[in-house]
Amino acid sequence: DSIDHSVGLEMLVRIGDDRILVDCGNGAVRRMVEAGESPRDVHTVLITHMHSDHSIDLGHFLITRWILFNQRSLRLVGPPGLREHVDTLLRLLAWDIKIRHFDERLTDEARRVDVREVKAGETVEGDHWRATPIAVDHFPVEHAYAWRLDADGASLVISGDTAPCEPL
Repeated sequence: DSIDHSVGLEMLVRIGDDRILVDCGNGAVRRMVEAGESPRDVHTVLITHMHSDHSIDLGHFLITRWILFNQRSLRLVGPPGLREHVDTLLRLLAWDIKIRHFDERLTDEARRVDVREVKAGETVEGDHWRATPIAVDHFPVEHAYAWRLDADGASLVISGDTAPCEPL
């Protein structure tokens, strides 16, 4: 009868010193902090699909990383449409970014947001891991993924929204 809106749609995966966030839904930053993790330490975010409940906290996540003086750029990886989403988000945050003087307080590297749109089957590499998007059935969304993470002979699959489907 009711929906528990406190349930998160994102997952934080630790592989060695790397922190990989899969989706950035409502409350992602708050839940990371509650779990003893810092957005400052996340340098890769994998997005499953472009519904707002999987990306609504992305602006908060970016600003929080910069407030905490992260030192490395952020890599955002996801389906087609991600670049337009991030460009629009950065335009919306432009006043806040300017008033906080991030351009003076952080290096160009620390402020850089690298966006990569991928198709199913393309891989993303980290120092000791690999992520591969798997197409899932989230009709009518054309590009919806689960993410397979491989590291040290182990694999983990995290799916966004999907109906049962063979690739999964």
